[in-house]
Amino acid sequence: MKRLSMIAAALALTFGMQAQAQNPVEFWGCKFANGYDMSDLMAHTEEFSKIVDSLPDRQYSAWVMTPFFSNNMSAVDFWWVGAWDSNTNMGAGFDEFFASDKGAAWFAKYQEMSDCEVHTLMTSTSVHMASQ
Repeated sequence: MKRLSMIAAALALTFGMQAQAQNPVEFWGCKFANGYDMSDLMAHTEEFSKIVDSLPDRQYSAWVMTPFFSNNMSAVDFWWVGAWDSNTNMGAGFDEFFASDKGAAWFAKYQEMSDCEVHTLMTSTSVHMASQ
């Protein structure tokens, strides 16, 4: 009976940890370089989507966010936020994107268009999902 209780506790812990899986999320806080603006960035994101969709790993989601309110509204013009469903897919995605000629060229243009002083990789754990 004691062994059965230990197995049940281990299973509950395992399933509980899976429900709260941590996913990697990347943040780039950027300012536009002279001569570039949001319309340039959004046009550039169209090419990004084509490149990412052509790669084997399709587990990357990305958002461009603009500050609506901040204690320092001039700190960044936009945030590039990207997320993966696992650390394994993050590594594969980085390798596939930056090893491809198109991905490397896209990123070089991105760096020409923007100055991203903030680059942070975090893990996220979902604690509440919105009701449907």
